[in-house]
Amino acid sequence: MGKCLDKMGRQNDAIVAYARVVHAGPERSEGKEAKNRIRDLKATLASATDALAAAVRGMPVGDAASAFASAVLD
Repeated sequence: MGKCLDKMGRQNDAIVAYARVVHAGPERSEGKEAKNRIRDLKATLASATDALAAAVRGMPVGDAASAFASAVLD
């Protein structure tokens, strides 16, 4: 399920699904793979958030809100 959500671009939902796999068997190969995917997805989300924040800093308030809404809703 995590892989499907991951491919659909639903990173937060994928993290939750991967966490369930880790909880079910943290030492199994699937659990280890899920841990790695969680780490990678969190890093990707953090990087995207940092990039968005940097882009928004220089914008007028209305433009910043619009850019944030577009990034979140797209």
